Amino acid sequence: MGALCRMRWIRVALVLACALLLLVIARRTQQDLEVVDVEEMLLTGEAAQADLLTRVELMRKGSTGAQTTWVFERRGDVWLQVEPFEHPVDPWAMRKFVTLASTLDIVRRETSTPASLNALSLASPAGVLTLHRGADVTTLEFGKRGLAGKGFLRHQSASVGGDDILVVDAELHHRALGIDPREWRLRSLFPDATNAMSVRFDGGALPLELAKQGNAWTLEAPARTRADQQQVEDFLAAAARVESSGFVADTPAQLAMYGLDPPSATLEVRSPTQTRKLLIGDPIAIGSQDRFGIIEGVPSVLRLSATTLAGVLPRFELLVSPLASSVRAADITSIEVLQSKDGRVDSLQLLRSLDGWSASTATEVKRDAIESLIAVCTESRAQSLAADAAPASDVVATVVFRGVGGITLGALIVSRDPASGAWGLDDGSRVRRVYAASTVMPLTAAELLQSK
Repeated sequence: MGALCRMRWIRVALVLACALLLLVIARRTQQDLEVVDVEEMLLTGEAAQADLLTRVELMRKGSTGAQTTWVFERRGDVWLQVEPFEHPVDPWAMRKFVTLASTLDIVRRETSTPASLNALSLASPAGVLTLHRGADVTTLEFGKRGLAGKGFLRHQSASVGGDDILVVDAELHHRALGIDPREWRLRSLFPDATNAMSVRFDGGALPLELAKQGNAWTLEAPARTRADQQQVEDFLAAAARVESSGFVADTPAQLAMYGLDPPSATLEVRSPTQTRKLLIGDPIAIGSQDRFGIIEGVPSVLRLSATTLAGVLPRFELLVSPLASSVRAADITSIEVLQSKDGRVDSLQLLRSLDGWSASTATEVKRDAIESLIAVCTESRAQSLAADAAPASDVVATVVFRGVGGITLGALIVSRDPASGAWGLDDGSRVRRVYAASTVMPLTAAELLQSK
């Protein structure tokens, strides 16, 4: 019996020893696996810092073997495409290359051989991405994309030796080889519009030109007249935000096929630092409101949507000041109303004093009528605008405003359309501010003076 018990205890001890041995082996195996599975990143250290990037070169090989190269450079805080021609690009799009590469895991390494390089399209890579950080250069050569979202590449830099083939996730392959580089360009048409000194639009029925003198805007064409300062500033702010809808073609052989030689309209915005001229061409398709366009000096045809065009094309009726006169009511000390009658010119003079208004004829005046005339001429907004002078037959009076010392502040030519009865007020600029026929416009002695 004692011998049987001893045998049982020996068996239990052997079982426990085997279990302990298996546990130790399992732990050592797990530790070995953890060492093997340590992540290896594609870019590390300074190479992984996107803010240090100064230049990006991207070469792609087409299906025919022809190579196309794009070069991007950072100049201060601005990124530019410098090849095949100069164009501003989104800084984020350039930093994205480094950000993506620095988070890319190397799944495994494979020894390169002539056979493997040919098989994986790395002997003559489908694309090459070169990242510059000053004098430091990192080159990534892209081969085929494999199964399960993986891709093959080679990595060369001053700090990386060897010639291994790296297996990585294919996200960087997609960005370097699958996205049209034109999508990285900035699409702003007039980025400096808020600093503009002049705007000129040629197209449609009338040319339109705005010029800034000091802090004030003036309409120079189709006639020289006062501009609505707030409307001009709002227009320029909107123009600075407007973008094209995309890029149609680079370095086109013939601009005429897009209706750009000659263009149907042009818009030029000049600022102290740059002048940009947009040429507007034919509709993209029959019935479409979208049009082709191009910035003069930049060989890339753009798509301009109807919304884009609405945001950048200036409108005469919105940019001209709707007030008939720039004279301030408080500055007026006398008014002279001139009217032609039977071949002679009658003059009615109204004088302002501390006590109110009076007439040079010593007749009592209708103060409310005088205030109404001043309000229409200096405060009321016109119903519409006409970019021409009234026919001489429609002119009914000239109103002259004078200030202290008899200085002429301004004058208005008053006309009336015989058909509609609408009033027109022209400050001498040959632009009429048009008011409804129902507008109270007292001009005659009967309307301005009390009856004797």
